[in-house]
Amino acid sequence: MSAKKPTVIMLTLAAALLVALAAPQLAGAYCVYNHTNTGLYVTGEQCLHCLQTNIAKGSKACCPGGDKGCRGHTRISFSVDYGNRTTCNSFYVPKEVEAHGWVSLFGSCRKEWSKCNHSDACDGVTAKVHDKDGNVVYDGGVHQN
Repeated sequence: MSAKKPTVIMLTLAAALLVALAAPQLAGAYCVYNHTNTGLYVTGEQCLHCLQTNIAKGSKACCPGGDKGCRGHTRISFSVDYGNRTTCNSFYVPKEVEAHGWVSLFGSCRKEWSKCNHSDACDGVTAKVHDKDGNVVYDGGVHQN
């Protein structure tokens, strides 16, 4: 039985090492909080597995760290959601969100479809970007794409 003991120990150590090496790639989710006056269609970059969702006012959405496009260092863009994935105009937060961080959007956008393409449609929106420790790394306006 003593010959099997080193094998069990080596297998256990190998499994622990694999988990430790894989953890940084699997982890890294980030969230976006919508504290604005309207629903938003939010994207994190433009890839198949990136965050792409509607967020109702007062709600949040998170991108799971296991998805390739959700590992942080991601630029967040948004548009006013007019329902049925109908959007107009696009704005972005100038600071990327890092893994385990989050973005909070505050303020107001115009809700009138006839004015949605104006450059000032979301002039009232500001963003706070937090790092994984909760520190604010950006607190300011958003820009039109």
